[in-house]
Amino acid sequence: MRSLLVAISLAMAAFPALADTTAVYEGFGDFKLNIEIAANGDFRMPAGLKPDQYFLVHNGEGFIVLSTAHGAVVDRLSDYERAKAAVIDKQAPGLRAMVQSEEPPAATPADALVEIGAVTVNGRAGTGYYVDQQSAADHGAPDYVISHDPALAPLSAAMRRQSDMIRQLGGGMSITSASDKALDKLLETGGPLAFGPFKLTSLSIQPIAASRFALPAPPETPAAIRARIKTPDTN
Repeated sequence: MRSLLVAISLAMAAFPALADTTAVYEGFGDFKLNIEIAANGDFRMPAGLKPDQYFLVHNGEGFIVLSTAHGAVVDRLSDYERAKAAVIDKQAPGLRAMVQSEEPPAATPADALVEIGAVTVNGRAGTGYYVDQQSAADHGAPDYVISHDPALAPLSAAMRRQSDMIRQLGGGMSITSASDKALDKLLETGGPLAFGPFKLTSLSIQPIAASRFALPAPPETPAAIRARIKTPDTN
């Protein structure tokens, strides 16, 4: 029994305890992209340039929080997706079916990610990538820098989930292109040190107040979402 307990203790020591993570990215004017991730995988990250509009995963379920003239509005993304689809189908019958029937263009060598080797971002080592051959030919800063540091693994998972949440906002009108799929695969390999103009400037492994992941208001009903989409005041 003692040997078993020792083995369990050693196994647990081999894996870091789950912890809350806060990452800050900068690089677009004065805007700071703050991503807060709870130990259980819930997260909060901006859904635009307004700090009071954000994506939220609460108890594993995806939401978007919007700022309106009447205060914060919370939409369950699964409800929003269905409501948006219903509005599109009523306003443009057959459009969604047509879009969904279209096959995205097949991947070509020009669409492939171009790896450029080791890149350091604010003292953290990663691997740089251009999103395609044209971007590489322009010789600018890499579009993505990916780190395999386990401390950034929560960022990898959160950003992959965010990509799915963004697609849900399309109400079935979003088509995943070959380049989108390549980027999703890239994020499976590690957490981003840089993407587009943004660079990771701060990473904190400290407790985050549970209130940061709480819903600021009850979710709208599907009927309320449909009504607001028809006469939007925020989106």
